[in-house]
Amino acid sequence: MNIPDSVSTIQTYAFANAKFKSLILPAELTSLGTAAFFANEDLTEVIMGDKVRTIAPQAFQNCRNLKTITLSKSLVEIGEEEARNIFTGCNKLEVINAPFAEGAVLGAPWGAPSSVKINYNYKEEI
Repeated sequence: MNIPDSVSTIQTYAFANAKFKSLILPAELTSLGTAAFFANEDLTEVIMGDKVRTIAPQAFQNCRNLKTITLSKSLVEIGEEEARNIFTGCNKLEVINAPFAEGAVLGAPWGAPSSVKINYNYKEEI
């Protein structure tokens, strides 16, 4: 899936029920709307650019085959205080790579299965 680099926001339900396996989000992206990728059953991996600051509730909810996601180092808000269910229903989620300190973004593991491993201060190996 190729989303143009000029895209700064992915709106509510923009790619709900889409059918793609991996996703590298654009470098200029700053926010993901509610349920932006809701129920994308084929999605297994997501890599965010470094400018994503906010992820709305249910952004990846019910992406049942999602295994790995690398979050943005600029992330300051995941969901609303009472709705941190970003990864609810992502039953195969194994790893969340978080290139920020533990506690920097409240509510971890954001609705993910209790078995998920969160790698805080993650740095991509080149």
